[in-house]
Amino acid sequence: MPLRDLPRLIATYRAGVDRELEALARLEALARTQHEAALRGDLEQVLAVSRDRAFLWSEIAAEEESLAGTRFHLHQRLETVRRASGFRALEDRHARARAQLETIAEVDRATLERLGHDAESRRDLARSLEAGEATLAAYRRATHQSAGSAGLVDRLG
Repeated sequence: MPLRDLPRLIATYRAGVDRELEALARLEALARTQHEAALRGDLEQVLAVSRDRAFLWSEIAAEEESLAGTRFHLHQRLETVRRASGFRALEDRHARARAQLETIAEVDRATLERLGHDAESRRDLARSLEAGEATLAAYRRATHQSAGSAGLVDRLG
């Protein structure tokens, strides 16, 4: 890579990273929306947002793939690139991307925890309902037998 191409490569890479940052911002907003839906117990919205998130991840992956060649050329001249105008701005963008990814991961952990709690609550509720059904069935049997024997007494007595 000739040194004269360095500013163009840095600008191309910066534009790609900016597109990724925009996608990450949308992804973070969707993660928060998904978390709010999980808090409300709206599993349909949780799933719908999951599909939107998958689409954004594919956008980010495509952007990463399109930047691979540029990144390779920049990495070959890393010492020169570090001294070039605009490199500090790239480092700042990378730091922002890492921070956004960490925020998304934190929101996702909280969402998964909530969904796990909800699943546990549903299992407890199902067990409680099953126990209630068993108690109700036993009560029905007991009252049915009582009613039957009362009729016997009424007929004989």
